[in-house]
Amino acid sequence: MIKSYPELEDSHWKEEDIEKLLDMFPEGQVVILADKKVVGAAFSLIVDEILVDKNPNYARITGNFTFSTHNPKGEILYGIDVFIHPDYRGLRLGRRLYDARKELCEKLNLKAIVFAGRIPNYSKYAQELTPKKYIDKVKPEARIDGVHLQRQIPTGPEVIVGAVRDPQFGPLMMFGSGGVEVEGLKDVAFALAPLDQAEAEKMIRKTWAGRKLKGFRDIPPADEESVSDVLIKLSYLVLENESIKEIEINPLRVLNKGAIAVDVRVK
Repeated sequence: MIKSYPELEDSHWKEEDIEKLLDMFPEGQVVILADKKVVGAAFSLIVDEILVDKNPNYARITGNFTFSTHNPKGEILYGIDVFIHPDYRGLRLGRRLYDARKELCEKLNLKAIVFAGRIPNYSKYAQELTPKKYIDKVKPEARIDGVHLQRQIPTGPEVIVGAVRDPQFGPLMMFGSGGVEVEGLKDVAFALAPLDQAEAEKMIRKTWAGRKLKGFRDIPPADEESVSDVLIKLSYLVLENESIKEIEINPLRVLNKGAIAVDVRVK
């Protein structure tokens, strides 16, 4: 944590702070391990909606950094902090942490996720300047045009759909479990492009992710036909555009009608 924000004084939580969070809300504390060390972490609380609805303030929402505002019966998942080790940035680990928060929010049936960002060195001038005035002085060329709103995507199974261009065989299509399950389950099927309807369906049926689309226990059926359609169209896109070396939609969230690409990477 200290290495994540070296320019910020007292930017890291003490060991007793983390132990307190783990005691009161273990599900809300997520870490990423690599090379046998923690390279990323996200800390969260559940708070009452009224705390973030009007005049949100970090100190007030966190109980002046004591976490006394945590309420298991609250409506909002509040992101206290996120850290990524500098040596592991650019690997989309922040996205993985956010995905874990989204899954937790859905699992606990909370209304929303709310979080704030850090402004380096602003704490030294917080009594004199508003955040916008501080940014105007430090980065006069910066612009704050407003707020970007995105609709909340409904809950549904998450799959990965992608392709990689093999030098000998051409585009190789991929389908399997997506989201945070990619690294853990290794549940993936491959086939050569282009795909027709039967080949796309065969790929889907080979995986646990595909079988879940038909419904399993408390998981309702999802729109498998939309996934087939994405696979087929993606296979032709890659086949007809040789400049695409790799493409990955992860996750593709499958709804009861349709599917939405939550994150896309193209190389």
